[in-house]
Amino acid sequence: MTKWRSTCWSAGIAILITASLTLLAQRPQPAKVELGSTTAKNGFKNEDEIRDKFNAWKTDDEARQWLQIMGYRADEITNVTAAKPHDEKSDVDVVVTTPAGTTKHGISIKLVSTANGFNQIDKRWISHYAKLWSMPPDVETALKLFVGETAPRQGSREANRMFLDELTIAERTSILRFFESNRERILHDLFSGDGPHAAGWFVVAQKTDRTRWLLRRDTDAIHFFGDGKIELTANGNLKIGRITMQRKGGDGGRETAKMLQFKINPALLFNSPEPEQWSGNPILPGWYADPEARIFQNEYWIFPTYSAPYNEQTFLDAFSSKDLITWRKHERVLDIKDVPWAKRAVWAPSIVHKGDWYYLFFGANDIQNDQQIGGIGVARSRRPEGPFIDHLGKPLIDKFHNGAQPIDQFVYEDRDGSYYIIYGGWRHCNIARLNKDFTGLEPFPDGTTFREITPAGYVEGAFMFVRDGKYYFMWSEGGWTGPDYAVAYAVATSPFGPFTRVGKILQQDPTVATGAGHHSILHAPNSYKWYIVYHRRPLGETDRNHRVVCIDELHFDDKGMILPVTITKTGVPRDVIR
Repeated sequence: MTKWRSTCWSAGIAILITASLTLLAQRPQPAKVELGSTTAKNGFKNEDEIRDKFNAWKTDDEARQWLQIMGYRADEITNVTAAKPHDEKSDVDVVVTTPAGTTKHGISIKLVSTANGFNQIDKRWISHYAKLWSMPPDVETALKLFVGETAPRQGSREANRMFLDELTIAERTSILRFFESNRERILHDLFSGDGPHAAGWFVVAQKTDRTRWLLRRDTDAIHFFGDGKIELTANGNLKIGRITMQRKGGDGGRETAKMLQFKINPALLFNSPEPEQWSGNPILPGWYADPEARIFQNEYWIFPTYSAPYNEQTFLDAFSSKDLITWRKHERVLDIKDVPWAKRAVWAPSIVHKGDWYYLFFGANDIQNDQQIGGIGVARSRRPEGPFIDHLGKPLIDKFHNGAQPIDQFVYEDRDGSYYIIYGGWRHCNIARLNKDFTGLEPFPDGTTFREITPAGYVEGAFMFVRDGKYYFMWSEGGWTGPDYAVAYAVATSPFGPFTRVGKILQQDPTVATGAGHHSILHAPNSYKWYIVYHRRPLGETDRNHRVVCIDELHFDDKGMILPVTITKTGVPRDVIR
């Protein structure tokens, strides 16, 4: 079995041992309140049970089965410890130690005791959700009417709240539009959460006259419960696929009855499809490096360097996929026969789509001084699969500026529509602004064309992206032929910096691969999944050109800092672009 030990902290295990509750009426009788309380207490007992089972992993058969499903072999585990955090998505944290290192998994625990019934997956005050999801004021106001935080309008069915079907058409439309446009983010927060106590797997355990278990990735559970229409129900609640959003109710009339609640029937997961496929690593066949990942025409694309001796690097291939699992090869999307000045060492493609053209930027000839012919070129095609034809008849950048060798270019569109090229080898990095048709460069207001933005530790492989208004500048450091090749980053409020190095986020794992570096970041619109696509050298390979392209998940902490990436052999689960 392929090992999953290398998932990040935010991709922990969630064992959802779901406790079936009868769907409570909005104002339950005392007997129903007591039932809810009893069910909760039973749930707490099961948290202790699961914690104790993991702590007794050497002799507990069920715990050993869970660890095996998680990707661990019993003979390689040196220690397992479990503890209960408080008020987190995770009910139990399990820390597994092997010779490869220590990994923490968060576990959310509930119980299914019947074939049908609903169980809460999340509840909070409207104001909390409003802040978490950047909820528009009109949606927040309407939902406060729904839960009763705001007094209902005249004529509502209940004296203490309104139902969604009693709101105005404009209010209902705003609510439906908000949940549809933010579906990915909302589902992620409901099922998985973020940070050190996030949930990444679900196990449903049904305890009736017999016990049965089912382990699923969080993405499987999210797709199963979250896929489907977002619509109002007949009784005035909201459905998101198989998830019900309602006013919490109950609680003996206390204020907490006004919280917003999300529920599912966990037993349905027993009838869900088999777990999704994983990409595995490497994701591309053959020797490739310096991958740039993009999304074009509702497909994932990867444009890598062909990893071979310089004189054999005379073309570029590309690969496309709809799901990150199955990749289609597009051979020789660029060939030096279509670039008269390029002879060898065609490296590090970067591609953008502008207007009716795809523009492919590349380095060629590995020039060592200003007298040699070569540098950074640009070719274009009507299609991402090419063929790409030289755009200028000469390099776009053919000289050393600020000490930067003209290689390892990354082309970036800023929020104002300007395009910049960020590039450089020999431990120097420049940024320059492209003109509208990519035939040249435009000077900055101060009259300069090349502005150096080199951070401490920079060697090559520049990359930049924006998240939540912050500019993340990333690069490779160390020697590309050695095991210490790595990726580091800095953060600024402008693409011009200043960039102060934060630290490494991608590097070798001697039990998985070495030389992990020269990467790109992949993020689909409206998705909360971030991926890092990079190359590394398989264990045992000594040829410097034996590099392969891999993919792993990228995660951020609650302050927006990038968490260290754990390189894996399993890669990432199937992810179809919506």
